Amino acid sequence: MGTAQTIVRVLMHLLLLGPLIRYIDILRYGIKMRREVKEVEMGESGAILRRTPKGEVHAVLQMVISRDTSMLDMMHSFLQDAPQLMFQIYILYRSPEIITGSSSFTTTTIAVQIWKIFLGVTAISWSLVSYQDELRRSVPGKDKLTCGATIVCLIWRAAMIASRVLAIASFASIYQEEGDSSTLFALPRRNYDGHITVSFPIVTAVVLAVHWLLMTAWIHAQGTNFCAADDGRRRSFLEFFYNFTMGFVHIFCYINVKDTPSRRRMLFFYTITLIENTAMITVWYIIEEVTYDEWFQVIMIFTIEVLWVLGICSLIGYYAFLHPDRANLGTHVNQASWRQ
Repeated sequence: MGTAQTIVRVLMHLLLLGPLIRYIDILRYGIKMRREVKEVEMGESGAILRRTPKGEVHAVLQMVISRDTSMLDMMHSFLQDAPQLMFQIYILYRSPEIITGSSSFTTTTIAVQIWKIFLGVTAISWSLVSYQDELRRSVPGKDKLTCGATIVCLIWRAAMIASRVLAIASFASIYQEEGDSSTLFALPRRNYDGHITVSFPIVTAVVLAVHWLLMTAWIHAQGTNFCAADDGRRRSFLEFFYNFTMGFVHIFCYINVKDTPSRRRMLFFYTITLIENTAMITVWYIIEEVTYDEWFQVIMIFTIEVLWVLGICSLIGYYAFLHPDRANLGTHVNQASWRQ
């Protein structure tokens, strides 16, 4: 890159338009790749079109930029979109008149809110599936995901993320009684009898922080080497920062960060999330039995648990029938195919 291009890129990133630059690069290298072709005589078979060496370079650059862009989009989804989606559901809980059907809210309003949550979950899930497809595309010899595999992966991710987000938001939205009136506060405070009361948003933050640290330590113990130098040397500080970031992503979903058999890691993660989700929604059911009708609470518990089961069934179906490398999943040599 020249000086002018560097300045433009810095300015675009300062304006939070860095992703736009990456998409432009993908299109630019794609056009260059298609232009760099020539006819090659193949004897009796006639002439065929082949990319020139320069066209091959452009193809590799487009592939690398597409892979990195999809990964950044995935991280953006979990570092920003997932917390916002959780906060959106939390706000809906804080407006119980929407749920209980107050006259000031129409059926259309409720439908729009549900549709927005659905779109949010789908967008986050699609970023995961897109990253998985681009990652396979960047590895020589790997087949792309079929249409069926893509749909099942999307259902797997969406079901797990929806179950997780609903459980966390429900737990965080619990009202607390102080005296004769309901109180909503963000910080610990001393109530009328001198005891310190902590709001459930803070309790939720503590639970998620512990989960975050546990996931970070777990990922670090796997010995990842994502930020290695060109000579393969491990850069400890950058690797820890990567593990710390991926630990936050693991608040919401599982991502295989190492190219080794992952069945046991999946079993560990999804067992932990099932226990956490069930505990959160159980506490919500017990404490909020006065605020919401019984039918609504039953529906919420049923939805969260069924979504988790649907995600597990989709996960098993994907690896058993639709994984591009499913023929090798049962062999000892190729067990590393159990990756995202």
